[in-house]
Amino acid sequence: WKQTWNNLLQVTAEHTADHRSWDRPSHLSQISKETMESIALQRLVSAGLWDEIGMPALSEWASKVALNRPEDLSYDEVVTAIQNISRLALFGAPPSHHTMEESRSKPIAFSVKTGVDESLCVYARSVNALLVLRGVLGLGENDLEESLLQNLALLLHEWAVYRDDLDDARALQIALDSYLHPSLANYDQFYIDIKMQKCLYYSRTHNWKKAKETANLLVEYCKNHGYLSNQVRILIHMSIMQLESDRKQCTAAMSPLLEALAMCEQLEMHGLHAAGMSILAVFFLRFQNPKRSIAILEATIPTLMQREHVWFQAEAFLTLAKCHLKIAGTTTAMASKGGNQTSEIPAAKRKRYGQALQALNKSLELFEACQDCSRLREGLYIQAHLYSLLGDLDKREASSERFVKIGSHNKKNGVND
Repeated sequence: WKQTWNNLLQVTAEHTADHRSWDRPSHLSQISKETMESIALQRLVSAGLWDEIGMPALSEWASKVALNRPEDLSYDEVVTAIQNISRLALFGAPPSHHTMEESRSKPIAFSVKTGVDESLCVYARSVNALLVLRGVLGLGENDLEESLLQNLALLLHEWAVYRDDLDDARALQIALDSYLHPSLANYDQFYIDIKMQKCLYYSRTHNWKKAKETANLLVEYCKNHGYLSNQVRILIHMSIMQLESDRKQCTAAMSPLLEALAMCEQLEMHGLHAAGMSILAVFFLRFQNPKRSIAILEATIPTLMQREHVWFQAEAFLTLAKCHLKIAGTTTAMASKGGNQTSEIPAAKRKRYGQALQALNKSLELFEACQDCSRLREGLYIQAHLYSLLGDLDKREASSERFVKIGSHNKKNGVND
């Protein structure tokens, strides 16, 4: 990419006094096709670099600039840019493009009867962006080729796991395995992506043994093949698995998390470092130090909101809500007692309840965006409990109704929380 940048500078630089009679290019039409192709490729390379160091907004910008002149890119390069823009919807900000107005008038509708607002779903927006850009760039009806199908299947699988549609997830796993063969140009990355999806599935179905075996194999594979950002992401996921598999013992989860944080600091992966720190806050909450957790989260959340997956953002706000509740002298497991009146609550405790409710509402909004039904139920339970403590019985009933509705969806799909 440095050579490409130097070529661009050479084309647009001021001429010396010996060449003042030459006319330097002043319009894109005067620049050679080879140079324009180099510029477009430079944007794609820079998009990959920004993504590698955890700056999705700049990665999206570079991909969009490259797609401004798709005629200067090969088919595979156009597909790569489309996939990158589509994936960035999972980081919270909906992907935008100067030709994507069509997506507003023809949204893709996915019906999941869970009491969740489908219009907010980042996965629906991601799939929509992929298909709309494919149409806008004129790839044609027969151009939903293998690479796009692979990316679409990965998106749909992760979405199905989060919304607890396990039958859909198992069917998509079969499809993903059928795409995997050694002749693929991106075999290593696609193999890692599939295994990470299976690891997520095993975790959600509480098959901890299989999840840990898959994660350990993935860590070694990434280490041997140089996929460092994937290695860090898997280590963070291993820590989350350990925390969820045994809620009383969390020391075993510390080792992979500390390894991930050390790699993030060494390689300057700021987004993943923020994700790891948000999980570290869970440890301090478990160690009965909620104020330390709050300090970590308040320093971490701004970076998370800019650079990481919506799920990590939502989890950070949920942990923050639990910390405020812990300081207020209550726990999420405590049964609500009747007769509580707002006037009877001390001012300091009422303030903590308000802070917890504010963080919890943001968490629910973000979990709704990724349709994580299990976490939504947990958040709604806490929300109903908080409204009960504050004496707002109408809102408590509304939260309880949503809790029951999502729970009935989970049972229908064979999920037991």
